[in-house]
Formats: sequence, C-alpha cells, structure tokens
Amino acid sequence: MENFCGVSFSNTEQHVEARLSRVIRNNNYCKKCEDWFICHNPFQVGEYLISLSAGVVRDEKVNCHPDRNGHSSMESIARSNFGQVKFSWINRVVPMKRLPIM
Repeated sequence: MENFCGVSFSNTEQHVEARLSRVIRNNNYCKKCEDWFICHNPFQVGEYLISLSAGVVRDEKVNCHPDRNGHSSMESIARSNFGQVKFSWINRVVPMKRLPIM
C-alpha cells in the first residue's frame, strides 16, 4: 500500500500527511493553482515566437528549433578532414539574437 500511494509510514510526520483531511486540503490547493493558470496562461498563443528567458520576440524566420539543420551539417563533416570542411548557408541555424528587433 505504501508503494502504491507513494507514502512511507516510517515516522509520525508521514502519518499526518496521509490523513484524509490533509489529502483533501492538498487537492483543493492543486485545484486552485490549476484554476489560476487557466485564467492567467503564461504561454499566450500568438503569431510570434517569444523567448521565455530573454523576452525576445521573433517571427517565422527563426529556425533554431529544428535539429535537422545541425544534423545535416554534422553529417557533411563526419568523414572529412579539416581542410575539406565546408558549411552551407542553407543548413545554418539562425539564433534569435541575430535577427533584427521587431
């Protein structure tokens, strides 16, 4: 039963956490948090890509998300020596910082 519920009863503190009143209160807190996030969605849907860490806004020209660009570049240099390595502009990754400010 302890494994199924994810609760261990090795000390009295954990017995308190497993009481029905505590479980109901915790469920109510979770419901309140869920309702708040439904009303205050931090991830708004829009036509632009917004960096969560920097707040930078960009459009569809940003291609930093597909790994196929980096993968194809790595494949092109896999069996080459240093003198033969050439990168194509088509396969370059465009980071958000390099684009003009909107």
